[in-house]
Amino acid sequence: MSISIENIEFELINLLNEELNHLVIEGKATINTQPEENGFSFSLTPFDKRHASIYAFCENGGTIVYLTVGCNTVLEVPIEGKGYTNISGEEELLSIIRAVVNQGFEETIYESKGKVVKSVGKLFIKNETEPITMKNSTLHNPFSRKSIIVKKYIPYY
Repeated sequence: MSISIENIEFELINLLNEELNHLVIEGKATINTQPEENGFSFSLTPFDKRHASIYAFCENGGTIVYLTVGCNTVLEVPIEGKGYTNISGEEELLSIIRAVVNQGFEETIYESKGKVVKSVGKLFIKNETEPITMKNSTLHNPFSRKSIIVKKYIPYY
């Protein structure tokens, strides 16, 4: 299946529901899809906090899915694929989601004054030799004291 830009909202919601609905049936998570003012969002929220949450947002007619995994790791996954791997199309997005669900995910979070100021996520995709490493940060005082938390999210299975 190839996602067309004209129907991206409908097609992505169906694709993510198909891929992850078994977690709802098995009582491991909830799924919420919601239209937003300028796009739509999809979220997978686990009942067990040892599993990573997944939140996806896509603007109406957009070509990028903004994917937040765990606490603060953000990926910008192009609909045409090949943003983080050599995988084409929506299969790249699904590969990233499958990796989180089936293999877990590691995230190092840096907090300053109770706010997340930086995170580094590591994710292993099946058949890839190197992990995907995502770094996110906000503007902050680089000299302020930071606490570091390493979260190792376990697979859903």
